[in-house]
Amino acid sequence: MSATRDPSEKITFLFTPMGKLIQKIKDTALPEAPAARPSSATQRSRVLKTGDAREAAQRPGLVREYRARDIRQVPAPAVPETIPASLAGQLAASDYRLHQQREALSSLGKNLEQLQDLEKRLEFMLLELEDLLKA
Repeated sequence: MSATRDPSEKITFLFTPMGKLIQKIKDTALPEAPAARPSSATQRSRVLKTGDAREAAQRPGLVREYRARDIRQVPAPAVPETIPASLAGQLAASDYRLHQQREALSSLGKNLEQLQDLEKRLEFMLLELEDLLKA
């Protein structure tokens, strides 16, 4: 298999035989394995083995058995608190005012769009009048 180069592209294709790469990897020596830890380091580890748990059971407070929470019992949903009547009235009034303000803003937006449309039409009519007067 040969590699070719497309003259319109500015990329050069390289061909490397995979068999040579694999042989080269096989021929290289593997690095030495790291030395084993001394036994004192394993005693300081935070992972407890089954034997360690038995030894720790003799010393109370060091290790205790883990019991998972029972997830099959679903707690009852909390009852929402009722809002006082005065606060409910204030909320309703503020909601009404907000609704009125939104309606006013939307009507202002519609009016602005209409004025811009009328301005474009007026400019077009003025250009037409100028053309008629020049002719």
